[in-house]
Amino acid sequence: MAVAALVLLVSPAFAEDWKTYENPRYGFTVEIPAEGWKEQPPPENGDGQTWRSANDRSTILAWGSNILEGFKTDAADRVKSDKDMGWTITADMGWNMDLKEGPEGWHVYSATLDGRMIQQKAIVACGGSIAVYVRLEHFESDIGDILPMSDRLISSLKAPAGEACGAQ
Repeated sequence: MAVAALVLLVSPAFAEDWKTYENPRYGFTVEIPAEGWKEQPPPENGDGQTWRSANDRSTILAWGSNILEGFKTDAADRVKSDKDMGWTITADMGWNMDLKEGPEGWHVYSATLDGRMIQQKAIVACGGSIAVYVRLEHFESDIGDILPMSDRLISSLKAPAGEACGAQ
């Protein structure tokens, strides 16, 4: 009986199905909730994909980009761009952004503006030649609906490796 009760308690956490998006141009992957998110038309250049929530209040963006002046500079430029648009940065951290400890590093930040929130993660890959990103934008008032999926979304971003690095 105790096992049945435990299964009932944890089942909702596993009830939501996820699908893996693989970007054909940059070779990165990210997991997206299978239900409740509408895939938008992809850009012509094939650099990423956007999904809108069923209520059109939240957006998931995933994309790749060629790095021209280093990952650390790219990350700083993206944070500055959001600041310039009025966002207040609430967290900003990274690891191995100058690639001194190996071939990959990461950067994450979050911000708020007028009752909205963003969470963004970037991973540098392919020896520093590209970065891949996932960004979640939503209203602060929707955090109860967003929080259960945001950690999985952000942590599911995987950079390309090996042969996939030559595809850009």
